[in-house]
Amino acid sequence: MWESTDLIHWISQQMISIEGANDFGVMWAPDVVYDSQNNDYIVNWSSSTMQDNYGPKAIYYSRTSDFKTFSKAQLLYRKSDSEVIDSAMYEEDGWYYLFVKSGANPETIILLRSQQSTGPFERVIDFDESMNQIQHGKYEAPTAVRVKDQWLLFLDYYGTGAGVCSFYWKNVECRKICPQ
Repeated sequence: MWESTDLIHWISQQMISIEGANDFGVMWAPDVVYDSQNNDYIVNWSSSTMQDNYGPKAIYYSRTSDFKTFSKAQLLYRKSDSEVIDSAMYEEDGWYYLFVKSGANPETIILLRSQQSTGPFERVIDFDESMNQIQHGKYEAPTAVRVKDQWLLFLDYYGTGAGVCSFYWKNVECRKICPQ
């Protein structure tokens, strides 16, 4: 973990300690979201675990209120028919939205939602339909920002040379903007 007061100057890296982390293979693509219901933060990441013989990856989380102490790692979301990686969670109007990269069925970004920051999550099928309307390719690393009354979703369109693509997302309608 690094800290900054201005996003330009950073202090030295610090290793954080999460109970249960020794059971994970790799822990990558960390994300953090403020949980207004619990007045703390959810840190989530992708990983496989020793418990499941380092099989398909799932999304795990830990809670913190001060970024010094962290709760025991717990499962946030597991997809029954494929691995999931690269989680990004956002809260809006009492709902927590979780973007993940699904390894299959479909092999693209999916969107989940829950009224609790730690689930259970339900699939937003309308988002699947929007992803079907864009050029097929290999997308991962979802990151979103709110711009006025809509969300802008950025995806890494890997393996194509196209670079990063962005999608304007409002009411589950997508419009793709990518380098040519």
